Amino acid sequence: KNPRRNRCLTVDDIAAPHWESIDIDTYNAHGMVGSVPQAGKTIPILATRGCPYQCTFCSSPNMWTTKWVARKPRLVVDEIESYVQRYGATNFPLQDLTAIIKKQWILDFCQELIDRKLKITWQLPSGTRSEVIDQEVANILSRTGMVSMAYAPESGSDSTRKAIKKHVSAEKMLESIASARRARLDVNTFFILGFPHDKEEAFRETLFFVDEVAKAGVTDIGISFYMALPGTELFDELYQQGQVKIDRSYFRHILDSQSLWPCRSFAKGVPKWKLAFWKLRIYLRFYSKVKTSSHQSILGTVAHIIAGLIWSKEKSRLQAAVGCYVNNLISLVKCLLRPRWISLAEEKALFAGWDDVYRYCHQARRASAAFKSKPDPLPGRSVISQVKRRHESQYRMAENGQISSI
Repeated sequence: KNPRRNRCLTVDDIAAPHWESIDIDTYNAHGMVGSVPQAGKTIPILATRGCPYQCTFCSSPNMWTTKWVARKPRLVVDEIESYVQRYGATNFPLQDLTAIIKKQWILDFCQELIDRKLKITWQLPSGTRSEVIDQEVANILSRTGMVSMAYAPESGSDSTRKAIKKHVSAEKMLESIASARRARLDVNTFFILGFPHDKEEAFRETLFFVDEVAKAGVTDIGISFYMALPGTELFDELYQQGQVKIDRSYFRHILDSQSLWPCRSFAKGVPKWKLAFWKLRIYLRFYSKVKTSSHQSILGTVAHIIAGLIWSKEKSRLQAAVGCYVNNLISLVKCLLRPRWISLAEEKALFAGWDDVYRYCHQARRASAAFKSKPDPLPGRSVISQVKRRHESQYRMAENGQISSI
């Protein structure tokens, strides 16, 4: 609570980032601002906090519970306008987990931008929900300088989406994509391969779904390999089964999620080479069919990849994935030819005790009262009360010295 005003602080009371402490120009020069490349200076923005959904591979429910909180549209535009005036910024990616949940909120936000006549561009590069974006919303988004957005179906398989609690209607998403394209907005979609329960049939279904999103007008896709992130429902299952160990290779698998070749596979019966095969196949399938592409053939797609490598200016996520793979190979060769900053034995020793520490903390938390009740298996139920109990229990145990503050 704020003692002076005797009220609870809200997300609107959080101070804006102190960008004076950051070399914004250097971040922009190296493309490290997390958005689709645009002309002019880019500064990222957060308009909301949290996500009301509970995907099993996402750490958001454990970090923020399932509560979604939006800032007042006027205050978000105030922040944007201040960056235009102070830094000459012209592009603003909204890096929210799930920015568009309420239709009225996004309509108010867009109207605020229109009323102030700000000559800016902005995007939703991190993925948003498609349910709210109908033709009315798409049209007003286009009028405000919005240039691109991303949807995250994660998989073209209904069974996979159900297993990961991804509450998405494929039909409604395709309708939303069509609405956005009619408003001349670029639309990207994100997919993940290699969930623990994935079979090859799920990859085939994703291949066919990619045909549908290309037909609907999607301009780019991103494909990553499944990452087992601590604090997620799937990670806890894998850790309990002994399929995950916090060691050197664990951190490597996270770094390789965007590459063309995974360092491991969590999908039973699906070897690493098959994951790499399906990733490349789905990419090639999409870029040979996408309507907005100038490379509507396999040969054209290969030329597109080569162009990205030669000029190092990635325009698609396929170019980014190939570039990542090539850069990893180059870095590996350089590392083999140069003296290591520490020996391999020292590096392995660095991670030697990490799993013991994590396992101790993990078991201590599971032994607490917060874990006595079984997780609700029904994907439609909210986990907010259970997550709150876990957090409160962990804080008490940390205060008592039973576990570390991690």
